[in-house]
Amino acid sequence: MVAAPAYAAGAFIREREWRTFDLLVSVGLSRFEWVLGKGAAAFARTLAGVAALLPAWAAAMALGGVSGAEFAYHGIFLASFAAAAVALGVLQSMLLRSYVLALLVTYLLLAFAFLVSVMATLTLYFFHMAVGLPYPGFWLISAGLNGALSLIVLPFSMLLFGLF
Repeated sequence: MVAAPAYAAGAFIREREWRTFDLLVSVGLSRFEWVLGKGAAAFARTLAGVAALLPAWAAAMALGGVSGAEFAYHGIFLASFAAAAVALGVLQSMLLRSYVLALLVTYLLLAFAFLVSVMATLTLYFFHMAVGLPYPGFWLISAGLNGALSLIVLPFSMLLFGLF
């Protein structure tokens, strides 16, 4: 999961550095397809890393240490975090010219988003405890916030890329 922003942050920067951006333009794809394709490639690469965890999760489930609900919560959380990381990385790749700077800004934004997610989750937890409602769980709330972040950032990236 730590590598997810690294895949996405260099998406368009590599095209500029290797001077292959003109070749990308000559293919005839729309800008929407460029952004979506770069994001999908980085997301697929990240999900391959998450899929490598499946045998360990299956062993934990078989030994009785993890329930199916916890397995699903963690999987949803990791996929939503990967989507948010890819969306932020692609956005920084379009805005900045340096790979290192794009990666640093992406990690800082993800750390901020994670802190906001934790604060929102703790607020909901204490609210549910005060009112006496059942709490849906940290992973599910965080996954929803990460998914919302990716759904906001990716269309913004496509709109921004259309302007340049």
